[in-house]
Amino acid sequence: MSEERAGGLRVVTDAPDGADAERRELERVLEALLFLSSEPVPTADLAEAAEVSVDEVTAALTGLRRHYAQGARGLVLREVAPGFEPAAIQAKTGAALQVAADCRTMDMPESVNDVRLRN
Repeated sequence: MSEERAGGLRVVTDAPDGADAERRELERVLEALLFLSSEPVPTADLAEAAEVSVDEVTAALTGLRRHYAQGARGLVLREVAPGFEPAAIQAKTGAALQVAADCRTMDMPESVNDVRLRN
């Protein structure tokens, strides 16, 4: 447990010093791995790539899912067989639908098309 002073207030956190920074770094690594993959990535593969335990990956993915919770961002983190993948939220406005339609007709690198067409 760590204690910090913020504006004269005592703030106590459950995470030991450095654990929060390590968790954030693992979330960044997992986020990059998920966005770089054109397929869902199993938790065990993420753990192996990040050189951490499956439990650590599961905890970090929970944090990422909260970060990308429906309505909070333009993306969500979906759990699909056999793993996890990032996906864009479903657009409901006419302008967003037009932009999506225009993007589908643009010449883009295949990797971008793979990500864009998952929805």
